Amino acid sequence: MYSVYQFSLSRKAADAVHSLGWDEAKKFHPEIAIHQDVLFTGGSENFESWMGRYYKKVGQFDVATLNAVFAEGNEGELPAGMRSVSIGDIIVDERTGLAWMPDFDGFNVVNVFGLEAA
Repeated sequence: MYSVYQFSLSRKAADAVHSLGWDEAKKFHPEIAIHQDVLFTGGSENFESWMGRYYKKVGQFDVATLNAVFAEGNEGELPAGMRSVSIGDIIVDERTGLAWMPDFDGFNVVNVFGLEAA
C-alpha cells in the first residue's frame, strides 16, 4: 500500500506572488519554495524536510511497486482532488515508512515530517 501526498500553493500565497513577485512573496510564504524549487526545477535535490508540512494526502494505491503507483497515478482513475503523479509529489510506502519522490531520474528517498492526511 502506498499513500500519495501532493502540494498545492495556497490562495493566499498565490495572491502574494501575483502582487509581490516570486522572490518577495517567498519571504512571507516559505512554501513558495516548493512550487518554485521542487516542482519545477530541482525535484528531490531541492526538497527539504520542513516542506512536508505543506503536503496533503490525496490518495492511496494498493499496488506492488513505485512504478505501479506512478502508472496508476497517470493512467488510472484518480481519487477526487488528486492530480496525476509527477515530479515533486511524495509517495510513502506504508509497509516500510520510506518516503519517495518521483524525480527526473526515477524515484529518490526524501526525509519528511509533518505530512497531513486529506
